[in-house]
Amino acid sequence: MFRHTDGNAGLWKDVLAAVHAVVGDAAGRSPCYYATEPLDNPDYEHFLADFHAEFGRVPQTTTTAALRNIERTRHLLQWGQAAHEHFDRISVLSKADFDALISAFTPEELLFTDLLPQFREAPISAFIKAGRNRDDGDGSGSTIACVSGFVVNMFECSVRLVTPVAANDEHPTGELVYGMETFTDGAGFERVLRQMIGRHMHETIGLADLFGTRAI
Repeated sequence: MFRHTDGNAGLWKDVLAAVHAVVGDAAGRSPCYYATEPLDNPDYEHFLADFHAEFGRVPQTTTTAALRNIERTRHLLQWGQAAHEHFDRISVLSKADFDALISAFTPEELLFTDLLPQFREAPISAFIKAGRNRDDGDGSGSTIACVSGFVVNMFECSVRLVTPVAANDEHPTGELVYGMETFTDGAGFERVLRQMIGRHMHETIGLADLFGTRAI
């Protein structure tokens, strides 16, 4: 787990500064998690505070663990909503969890929070056919990948350039990886970021480029 130690926090801040320099203010719309449970990290809010200091925004959070520590969740929701126009998301895993959330939080506290039903009994379910849930017998697949862009793994010191695709045998997690690089410091991160942009993000598109061979 990537904890908010002095060394890790310094690297995190350098990465934030580098991506801000390369991508600009648009990077402030980024989340600080990907295909993980953000509240599993006890220092999650410290990383959000560093992000807020760099970009002036509290990143959006999606969690399945809102009921694990209700006061922590309440503070997190209030913090983001007080900072700026802001939506967070809570994945609801069962009818019992839905009832518990409605009992634990007031309508005002959940006003800017999306409740995402992730159980089959829900009238409208956001149950995704990807990863371990991909093969349910009907041959179809979807994706949990919700970004096209850079995914930074601070624990591994790696960065991937990804885009969503329908989950299949070649891409079981529902993402296409264009490239992956590693880094050891902020300068190295900025260098590989610029290299990947130069390699994969062209300013102009030729006619032949409009017809790809990968099915979405």
